[in-house]
Amino acid sequence: MSRVGHITHVLIATGFVASGLAVVMHSRGLPRLEETYGSGGALSSLSPDLAGRTSSDLIQHLYLRPENPVMWALLFVLFLLVLLDAGGEVIESPAKKRRGGHGVCPALALALIGGALWPWLDGQEPLIAAVCAILTAISATVASVRASNQHRPAIGFLAGWSTGLAAASLAAVIAEQASLGVSQTAIVAILPAAIIGMAVQHRLGRSFSYSVALIWAFCGLAATTMGTAPMAALAAILGITAMTAALIRAAS
Repeated sequence: MSRVGHITHVLIATGFVASGLAVVMHSRGLPRLEETYGSGGALSSLSPDLAGRTSSDLIQHLYLRPENPVMWALLFVLFLLVLLDAGGEVIESPAKKRRGGHGVCPALALALIGGALWPWLDGQEPLIAAVCAILTAISATVASVRASNQHRPAIGFLAGWSTGLAAASLAAVIAEQASLGVSQTAIVAILPAAIIGMAVQHRLGRSFSYSVALIWAFCGLAATTMGTAPMAALAAILGITAMTAALIRAAS
């Protein structure tokens, strides 16, 4: 990749992170300490009251706009890995450049651009946002498969996060049409994502960051919903089990 390509990669990655932070701050602002660790303690901060929220709120609050430390940490690690990957490509050695990776850049660029843009459509055009989220996840997955032997965990992590997010976005659209509750929407979002994740992990082999991102997201969903939507938490636990099994199978 040329120096111009590297600089473009850095700019796109920075735009992705900036957009993600702007989505969070635009919707609700950064969490205050008393909101996160109030009188209810750590458990209540992990499991906020979901009653009264629409199914569309599920995608907004649990993935794009976190309300607990688990999902905040997931977003922080995602943004950090994306920036480090872009920076690492700029300062990589000439020997590493000759080993390939040229096929990764277009798919990765599309995934980062899509991931930066589509969340802004989520509240206004949910169907279009869901389609864009799916295309973003496909692009990120293609990039992760092509980069599976290049020791770039950020791409797999982005693909895993995008897969869970795309499934949840589509589930929110289905929920609006079918009048599903929060628990039912979570089940529709989690189980297909786990099935797709198992198939992708089989293709990725020993590249584990994809599954780590999905398992992390499912852990956050389980922790968030365990107090008010136990069926959603159960679906998340099943997703964690499925992805862990795929991870163990890939490692063996």
